[in-house]
Amino acid sequence: MPLSEHLLSIRSDLEAYALRLTKDPVASSDLLQDTYLKVLENLHKFQPGTNFKAWSLTIMHNCFVSNYRRQRRGSEIQRAPFTQAYLYRGQAVQHNAAESHLQLEDLFQRMARLPILYRLPLMYYLEGLSYQEIAELIDIPLNTVKSRIRTARQRLR
Repeated sequence: MPLSEHLLSIRSDLEAYALRLTKDPVASSDLLQDTYLKVLENLHKFQPGTNFKAWSLTIMHNCFVSNYRRQRRGSEIQRAPFTQAYLYRGQAVQHNAAESHLQLEDLFQRMARLPILYRLPLMYYLEGLSYQEIAELIDIPLNTVKSRIRTARQRLR
């Protein structure tokens, strides 16, 4: 099946997932466009015989997370310009969350090293999807979803 047919066959799934992630029709449209672009750019990495829908949804999820982090970093910089540091000199010191940030980064790196077979169901589960929703989204049996999430957790430990 040509790429255009693959994308058309999963378009409604991509649109629904984009809306679920962003909760905004305009932002979901932007996310959908970013996803299409990434799918086309990375098509050479797709392994024939694997689940194209799951691969595309993973790309969408990664685009969403990257955009969210980029926006968050930008807003933090805009909120506290350099000159405001002098205004708060006499106030209590805030807790430095560097250690927990490093632990979180380590967790993300470990998740990235998990095979997609285990990583995808775990990511969906962490986003709040039920086992049944994950099974329908990835098109695998419910008990397989539970098993893969359990295995992913064990590998992360």
